[in-house]
Amino acid sequence: MRLSLPTIALFALVALTVCPTLVASIWCDDDNCYTVLGVNATATPSEVKKAYFKSSLKWHPDKNPSEEAKGEFSKLARAYEILSEARRREDYDYALAHPEQVMLNRARFYRDKYFNSGYMQVGITHIFLGLVVMASMFQYMNMVANYHSNFDEFKLTSQGKTERKRIAAEMAASSGNGGGSGNGNGNGKAGKKPRFDAAVDKAVDAELRRLLIAGGSLLVPTVRRVALVQLFTVPFAVVKFAVPFAAKQASWYYRYSVRKQPYSPADRLMLTEKTLSRLDGGAAWEGMGDAEREAVSTRDVWVPANFQTWLRETEKAGAGGKRRQQRF
Repeated sequence: MRLSLPTIALFALVALTVCPTLVASIWCDDDNCYTVLGVNATATPSEVKKAYFKSSLKWHPDKNPSEEAKGEFSKLARAYEILSEARRREDYDYALAHPEQVMLNRARFYRDKYFNSGYMQVGITHIFLGLVVMASMFQYMNMVANYHSNFDEFKLTSQGKTERKRIAAEMAASSGNGGGSGNGNGNGKAGKKPRFDAAVDKAVDAELRRLLIAGGSLLVPTVRRVALVQLFTVPFAVVKFAVPFAAKQASWYYRYSVRKQPYSPADRLMLTEKTLSRLDGGAAWEGMGDAEREAVSTRDVWVPANFQTWLRETEKAGAGGKRRQQRF
C-alpha cells in the first residue's frame, strides 16, 4: 500500500492521541512516590495526607513563585493522587514489588487513568476524539487503497485496455513516431514483441487516470472526506443552510403575521401548489395551465373553508370528478 504524507500525519496524530504510552511516562516518572512525599511505604492515609499538606506549604505556587516550585508542586500533587486512593496505591505498590512485569504494570496504570476518578481520569470527549481520529486514519488508508486498486482493476478490463491503446496511439501520433506502450516495436518489423517504454506507459496511465477522475469514475483520496474533518465541517454546512432558512422564515412571519401584508403573487402560487399537491399526489396542480393556476391562487385555497368551496365548485363543473377530497 502506498502511504502519502496526509496518511502519515493522520497515523502520527492517532499515535499521540490514542496511544499515550508512546509519549507519557507512568506513576511518578523516575521518582519514588513515597520519597516525593517523604513517607515510608507503610504510611497510613492520614500520614500521607499530612505529609502532602506540609510539603505543599513550601512548594505551592502561591507561596513560592519560583520555577523550581512549579515542578516540585506538580510532583507532590501527582504522588498524592497516586497514594491517596486505595486501588491506585495498591497498583503502585505492586509495580514497586514487581518491576519486571512492565506490561502488566503499565496496563494497571492506564486502567486507573481511564476508569478511576481523580486527575488521571480521561473525559469522554477525549476518548470520542481519539476514536474518531483512529477511524479517520483507517478511512483515509482505505480510500488510498481503493483508489489504486480500482484503477489497476480498470486497466485489466477490455474497456481499460482499449482506452490505453487509444491514448498511446494519440501520444505516438502527436510525438511523430510509432513507439510506445503496445504500439509496435519501433523498427517496422511485424511479429516481434512490442518494445516496452516505461516513460510512455507511465504517461498513458497518468492520462487515463486523469480522464477517469474527470468523468467521476475514480475518486481521489482526500482528507476532506474523512470523519475527523467532517466532524468540524458539517456544523458549518448546517449553519450555512440553517441561517438562510431561518432568515426566510423570520421574514415570512414578520411580513404576513406581524405586519399583516397581503401575500405576494409568488407566495400565493407557492401556497396554492402546496395545498393542491395533496390531491391525487399533485395531479390536480400538474394538470392546470399557468392561467388556471393564477386564477386559483386568488381564491386563498390554503384556507380550509375556501378549499372546500373551490373543491365543490370544480366537482359540480365536472372538472374534478376523479379527485379525492381530503381533510385539512
